[in-house]
Amino acid sequence: MPDAPLLRPVPASLVYLVKNRPATGPVAARLAACALAAGCALPTDAPSWETRWSIPAASTDISVRSLLPEGMSVSADSAAFLVAVDPVVLSRTISDDCRACAVLNGQTIAKPDFVLRATGGATLPADVEAARLVAGSAIDVTIENQLGFDPLRVAGAASEGRLIVVVRSGADVVAADTVRSADTPLPAGAVLRRTLPVRQVTVGRDLAVEAVIESPAGEPVRIDAGRALVVRASASTLRFGDARVRIASRAVQTTALEIDLSGVPDAVRDRVEGGELVLDVDDPMAVRGTLLLELAGDGARIEKSVVLDGSGVRRVAFTRDELATLFGHRVVLTGRGPVSTAAPVTVTPRSAVRVRARFDFTLRTESR
Repeated sequence: MPDAPLLRPVPASLVYLVKNRPATGPVAARLAACALAAGCALPTDAPSWETRWSIPAASTDISVRSLLPEGMSVSADSAAFLVAVDPVVLSRTISDDCRACAVLNGQTIAKPDFVLRATGGATLPADVEAARLVAGSAIDVTIENQLGFDPLRVAGAASEGRLIVVVRSGADVVAADTVRSADTPLPAGAVLRRTLPVRQVTVGRDLAVEAVIESPAGEPVRIDAGRALVVRASASTLRFGDARVRIASRAVQTTALEIDLSGVPDAVRDRVEGGELVLDVDDPMAVRGTLLLELAGDGARIEKSVVLDGSGVRRVAFTRDELATLFGHRVVLTGRGPVSTAAPVTVTPRSAVRVRARFDFTLRTESR
């Protein structure tokens, strides 16, 4: 067996594949009879064996960071996904919901009671189908009173005024807040700011925002039917513990992986017959695509391709000449290309496609 400390035989391949060996016993007798009867040529070359050897390498991965849809990222501590959602602006005039106010436009009269109801919505980024909210998220709400009077704390009112803001995903309440006239006034021209803590629920793509102001009847005020109440809801960042996403033709690149072939002796290089790069893929996301593999180092460069299709072992063949080009160098392996999933998959901030790599190659050894 050759003296090559860098190399380690593959445990499952410690079987010598015998190409030629001396014949003895019945086999020798049959070969001798063949030679006498038909002039068969008997092998006279020295016996030779083919043995498989392995050079292990570390692992590389494709992080979920490179697979996420636009508008979605991973927090610095990899504890959550961060999603930016466009602000929602709701505006409702008095005349939208108060018919009496529309008739009394421009007059100063006893204030009628009315309810203003404004609705709007926001969506999560494209290709995000659902996500689970975690602690640390909040929705900021500002209420700007352009009505010309306080709709909550109304002079002479027999009941309280209320402003209710609710954010929903389907039937689930994501966040809610109620402003009561007994606690908080909303005078003309004022801007009220509130922060709504977010409940830890799973949301779909669509978020619905509703603002309702219940304004009681009271003492005379000037009615300007065209004036409005404006509500703005925004979440600079929502935090999600996991998400169900569709991965569609996302361009990815593996982390660089070094394979040290610098110590391969000439005796090995001269006897190598061929080999393969063996990639053991652990892919919980079942991504599919073809990656371009590049092996480069000290001027040597070879490109190959490999098809990803979920977890399993992938083998990339190398010729004798290709291996000879790489031997004697520290080779850096990288892979890049577009990948997709056949259906939406659930991912966490730490999800990744992990690949363990090794080089297996075959040596010819002759007996002397």
